[in-house]
Amino acid sequence: MSYLSESREDIQKIADAIAAVLDIEVIIYDNDLVVVATTGGGVHNSIGQKVRGYVIKEAMEKKCVIVNDRPGYHDLCQPCHLCGTCPEQANINCPIILNNQVLGVIGLTAFSESQRESLLRNLPGLQTFLEKISDLVKSKLAEHELVQQLSALVNKLENILDCVNEGLIAVDNNGKVLQYNKTAAKLFEVYYSQSDTTKIEDIIANIPIKEVLISGNGYTDREIPLEIAGKTIYVMSSARTMKKEGKVIGAVISFRDMRDVNKFVYEISSYQGQHSLDEIITSNTIMKHLKNKLRVLSKSSSTVLIQGESGTGKELIARALHFEGTRKEGPFITINCSAIPEALLESELFGYEEGAFTGAKKKGKPGKFELANGGTIFLDEIGDMHLYLQAKLLRVLQEREVERVGGIKPVSIDVRIIAATNRNLEEMVKNKEFREDLFFRLNVIPLFIPPLRERIEDIEPLVEHFLNKYKFVLNKEQIIGFTSQAVNFLKEYNWTGNIRELENAVEYAINMETKVKIEASSLPHRILNYSKNVETGILLNSKILPLAQIEETMIEKALKIYGDSLAGKKNAAAALGIDLSTLYRKLKQKRKNAKAILYKDN
Repeated sequence: MSYLSESREDIQKIADAIAAVLDIEVIIYDNDLVVVATTGGGVHNSIGQKVRGYVIKEAMEKKCVIVNDRPGYHDLCQPCHLCGTCPEQANINCPIILNNQVLGVIGLTAFSESQRESLLRNLPGLQTFLEKISDLVKSKLAEHELVQQLSALVNKLENILDCVNEGLIAVDNNGKVLQYNKTAAKLFEVYYSQSDTTKIEDIIANIPIKEVLISGNGYTDREIPLEIAGKTIYVMSSARTMKKEGKVIGAVISFRDMRDVNKFVYEISSYQGQHSLDEIITSNTIMKHLKNKLRVLSKSSSTVLIQGESGTGKELIARALHFEGTRKEGPFITINCSAIPEALLESELFGYEEGAFTGAKKKGKPGKFELANGGTIFLDEIGDMHLYLQAKLLRVLQEREVERVGGIKPVSIDVRIIAATNRNLEEMVKNKEFREDLFFRLNVIPLFIPPLRERIEDIEPLVEHFLNKYKFVLNKEQIIGFTSQAVNFLKEYNWTGNIRELENAVEYAINMETKVKIEASSLPHRILNYSKNVETGILLNSKILPLAQIEETMIEKALKIYGDSLAGKKNAAAALGIDLSTLYRKLKQKRKNAKAILYKDN
């Protein structure tokens, strides 16, 4: 669309005014020879019509006034289909030029003999008049272009501001809201609708905007509580004044939801590796069933209680639940309830307000629950939590909100809670050491991880995993595995420290080994001495054991180490110093004895 077409309404008003004064028809064309405005005359000059306009085209090309006193007979009219029959009697055509660019033509056209005589009689004056009118149209067009540029600039700025993650509100020197972006509208949409008299205090009652406008000094990163639908949320706010000739004319206030701030801090300060169920390495049937259960439970937001001995991998299970589920984009926050002194644990979990206690930070501090908003919090060693804090945790589970130490308003949270312990909580409940109501709230989905000694088949794949992990870290890439003797010692050991102890043992062995395979002599001494201590215990037992019982114990031990397969039985027989056939005979006899005892009991 041409410049003149965009200002058609204003252009038509100018044409009407000229026609009323001069009693002559006015036709205004754009640079495409399209009629933009007309006061009447020939039917060939209606608005929106594109004309042949040979004389008009000449005026635009030469950028000067063209007078045609013989329309239809002028040399320029010869190609026209109306040559010799043109309804026009005479015309003056003046180009409209802006920044050396022809935008169109203003034409005064006589359609009667009287209009022709008047036009030709006053030709010099009309020519000057048209030039002045052309300047007027030009200024209107320049004004329209400036308005368009300003509108485009405002639109661009609004789009930029709407892309900012922070809420922005601009106010005048009386605190009246002038502008706001989409983030601010979303943050305050519960009770904010802009009107001509809306003031910032109507949106945020406790914002210190008055002191900013009076003093002329803004502030940076101030935590402010907001009341929304009866709940308290915290925002991080900054304010900067706008000044003109040294005088404060307003301010711009920015807001960011503290939940977003906390999430951002978590993302840049925490390792967000890929934690999946594939990291749970197992060949054990019970653990495989547990992995399948975790895949289903990861889609839920229900509270989970993980129980198992220390070192069994409870945190790994919790991480898999989080990173396999719908909350994986949110934070995963861990806290060990036994590692933090009781006096500090409350503020760590729930946060505190400014001045809550001696040594508290000036701006207060969000707790782990607030930091975990939108994600998962892992409460390790929950069995060591004091009864007083158990009551506060119970409230969080029930109300889904926390109250900071020294605070008076609850803060809503959306957090999945996963707790873990190596203690017997049911026994603690009986002994009044753990709240029964909290236990039931936590034990919505109970999970139990069996100790490593009950899943011997996991030792070899775990050993291989830890070997591949540490041999590169320790520059021992030449090591390719463990000797069968070393593996047997590992399988025979009791593993009271479970997987954590196994990992440490593998790291120790890699450090000590100089060959391509780790030998038993490179294992920690406690593992090597364990088998000797067991055997010595049998020999030094104050009670004399029958040889058959000792023999049966050694056979079970051999099969436990080498396995129950044909190859395993062959290795077990060799280790026992007997033939394979002898081993089969003794196993057969053992089964007969077991049946005899069964029949006897029945």
